[in-house]
Amino acid sequence: MKKIELILGLLGLVGVVLGMAAIPGGSILSVLALCGLSVFYFYFSFAVLNGIHGRDIFKKAAYKDIAAADIVSAIGAGIALSIVVIGLLFKVMFWPGGSFMLLAGCLALIIATIIGAIRLRTSKSAFPARLLKRAVIFGSLGLLCFFLPSNFFLKIKYRQHPEYVKAVEAASANPDDEELQRKANEEHQKLFDDEGVE
Repeated sequence: MKKIELILGLLGLVGVVLGMAAIPGGSILSVLALCGLSVFYFYFSFAVLNGIHGRDIFKKAAYKDIAAADIVSAIGAGIALSIVVIGLLFKVMFWPGGSFMLLAGCLALIIATIIGAIRLRTSKSAFPARLLKRAVIFGSLGLLCFFLPSNFFLKIKYRQHPEYVKAVEAASANPDDEELQRKANEEHQKLFDDEGVE
């Protein structure tokens, strides 16, 4: 299961890099991979964080040495990780709600990290170390993206199209202004007409 996690994470990273370079298919790859990673954490965190192999998920014997608190904590941490991953996706794709999801997920991860750090001292289980590793990685990414300006990724991806960036920024600042929304849509359409940018 760690291989699936690693593959989805790497594909998500590659997709984001390709998307920021405006290479066709990059955005689709990042959406598929990051959504897959989010679903993976949501449904399988109890197994991954407790070191249960995929083939043993439905075997009762795999859980006999695992404390119930570790399973419950892993489920909570998995939900937090899932929210952070989706928040990262929303932020990178400039979809509304990304900052809120990052904030909610990172706050939950901070709580999970504190609990994991306390349990790391008292527990002989490998669960706290597995949790802390993922919480630090995704929490750091989530907080970094949360504090970046909302148009940061937009400016990177469309650095060759400043008119589009200005139009989107103006439309975002005034969501009720139909003229600005129309102008942003026109500039977006020009991207497709001129170069086929995704």
